[in-house]
Amino acid sequence: MASGGLGVVLVLAAMVGTWWSVSFAVSGLITASGGGDFGLFGGTTRLVTPIGSQTSTVSYGNATHVGSVFSTAALFAFIGLVLGGGMIGANATARSRPGMRRVGGALGIVAFLLTLLSAVYVMTSLPTAINLDSGATGTSDYAISGFWGTQTTTLFTTSATVAWAAGWGWYAALVAAVLFLIGAVGSFRAPRAVSVGPAPGFTPDYQPPMTPPPTQP
Repeated sequence: MASGGLGVVLVLAAMVGTWWSVSFAVSGLITASGGGDFGLFGGTTRLVTPIGSQTSTVSYGNATHVGSVFSTAALFAFIGLVLGGGMIGANATARSRPGMRRVGGALGIVAFLLTLLSAVYVMTSLPTAINLDSGATGTSDYAISGFWGTQTTTLFTTSATVAWAAGWGWYAALVAAVLFLIGAVGSFRAPRAVSVGPAPGFTPDYQPPMTPPPTQP
């Protein structure tokens, strides 16, 4: 139950956290830096130049492919969250109904699979979605080639470096999936209550033999 509860908390945190981050730095004739943090429901971007800085909130209205990837991952994570809560509820009633441990274990396994799927789906699908929305191709200097990576482009005396990687929300989803799995295994392996009965050879109606009183001389 403790593993499942912590898993639920981590999924909730992941759903509002950062799943993918990008940063860039430009040096040379032009100097600038910035980046963006993107989650399941939107993101923020930042830009720093010699004349000031700016932070903006973005949605996926104009990035339909990216929005579709994050929406699907959010659905997987939400169902995993619900099933993880179901595992906790089933184990809470297992003291009086030992058979509910198996139900809790099954719910935990499915919660693990769906929560893991949300992270794996973003990892494998997001780079392609970004390239589709940006119009970049696989041979383009600006194409994203993986979930983690870095690129450096130089034009005359100006150099631009871009780096991208998973965000903390993505890692939180992975940890939550592992916790659901631990909770499921614990549900299946939890000891059953052992009924305490009378000691061997004990008979409730047993009466000790009566010792006859000593005879009077």
